[in-house]
Amino acid sequence: MKKVICPKCGNIFTVDEEHDLVDAENVVCPECKTAFNLYAASTKIDQQYKLSNSNGYRDLYKLRDYKHAYEDYAICLKLKDNDLSAIAGMIMAKVYGATMDKPNFNVPIELLEKYDIVLNPENSFIYLNLIRDLVYSCEQFLLMSKDNLMVNDVFISKDYFEMYINGVTEIKTLVKYFYDSLSLLDEEELKNFKEENKDFDGNLKIMHDGVETRLNKSYDVNGVGLIELKDGKEIKTTKKEYTLVVPEQVEMLLYPVNKKINKLKVYVIGTFSIMFIMIVGLLIAFAITKNFLYLYLLAIPVVLSIAAYYLFMYLYKKDV
Repeated sequence: MKKVICPKCGNIFTVDEEHDLVDAENVVCPECKTAFNLYAASTKIDQQYKLSNSNGYRDLYKLRDYKHAYEDYAICLKLKDNDLSAIAGMIMAKVYGATMDKPNFNVPIELLEKYDIVLNPENSFIYLNLIRDLVYSCEQFLLMSKDNLMVNDVFISKDYFEMYINGVTEIKTLVKYFYDSLSLLDEEELKNFKEENKDFDGNLKIMHDGVETRLNKSYDVNGVGLIELKDGKEIKTTKKEYTLVVPEQVEMLLYPVNKKINKLKVYVIGTFSIMFIMIVGLLIAFAITKNFLYLYLLAIPVVLSIAAYYLFMYLYKKDV
């Protein structure tokens, strides 16, 4: 069985080389009925995979366009069945684009269980990196909960408290899943990974113990009082009054948009627009007057544009 892409309509389908060939080397697309060379078309699978994987990385980590990153990695998965690298990309796109009321920590288990993944050395390495990245995302949820859902260690409302507990409960399930799956990994790869990532076991244990503690303690909740939990369930409520300055707007994104960077992007785009107009104006002036002074003056907007680009990249890398 071989996967191919139709050069006309882009349809991706599987070909049985024993039964689906026409004239010994051609195949017909089931969608548009176009006949094309099997072996030439099959090479496009790898090309398209590399392109979609590159686009996914760009959208996920550079542009932070999580919707398109998910779609890019979904194409990779369609091109290569059970591809863990693509599945990991889809998982991180869902988590990075999540909100506090829906942190998507249930998504990793759903996607990992959906596909038939072979945990060979290569996939074991990918899986361990996925665990590491998701533990960092769990830490991000806990930090955002404290910074945005609480004021002076008091939850702003019962709704925000329930968001927090639901998220912590999802984290508990996810961490247990990770622990249960470690024994299935390639032993040599697991050993090497832990040697290179000394804090891997420690971070996983801290998260495991931390969520257990968080689901078995008392919390102050504005409008309700002191709520005592056992295994994430409310067992006692003591009425208390709190004096809180409630923020007008609560940040709900798990990974908030960097407003400083967005503002900087506007300035850079404005600068490039002005420089472009200057360059066009100088070229028009030279075309009309044939005065070479205008060509020399082109260096000014060009240098300013280059300087603006490098300044933006420096500030971007510093803030991200």
